[in-house]
Amino acid sequence: MMKHILYFILIPFSLFSQIDIRNESLTVPEKNILYVGIDNYIEITGIDIDSTYNLTTIFSKSHKGSNKNFIVRAQRSEITDTLKLFKNEKLIFSKVYNIKRMPDQYAQLGNIKDTVATLKEILSYPTLEIVNPVGGFFRIMVHVISFEIQFISNNPQINSEKIYCEGNTIPKKQRKVIKKLNTGDKIIFPGIWAAGGSFETRKLQPISITIK
Repeated sequence: MMKHILYFILIPFSLFSQIDIRNESLTVPEKNILYVGIDNYIEITGIDIDSTYNLTTIFSKSHKGSNKNFIVRAQRSEITDTLKLFKNEKLIFSKVYNIKRMPDQYAQLGNIKDTVATLKEILSYPTLEIVNPVGGFFRIMVHVISFEIQFISNNPQINSEKIYCEGNTIPKKQRKVIKKLNTGDKIIFPGIWAAGGSFETRKLQPISITIK
């Protein structure tokens, strides 16, 4: 009789011991980080989630997403919060998360990480891409939606006025201008706007590239 009782006790314990909470909005989902101001897509692994499960927080807001997911929006940074998973109001798992401010993502032109580049480097990949800063683990879900481009040159035939462009790629007309630039001339992106995912449209830091 005692053997059967022990059997029924160990089965649910072994099932629940496989549970984990992962933030799928991170490049490393196992890290215990929540970012403020965005949707953190929390996945429950090791168990099938149904309507009897609920995820609660102390300082954040949580609601059910799809399948095994919950969506958590942290409200305050530089504190810790505990995510608690309940089944029929019974606590079965909890995990402590560090809440951090979203690091400022920035744009770069193609693969150019420096402030100087050759015409070949610029024209081979004339697209503005979003980059995570060092130490940022948020999975990039935003993209450049528009930008301003400006050419600074000693060539009087090159217009130095700002030109507004939709999308994230330098248009063909402006690429023709770039081909006429000389060493020391500059390409400036004074305005860059990005959006996507749960982000509102935001203006990113400007970029300046000097021609080698």
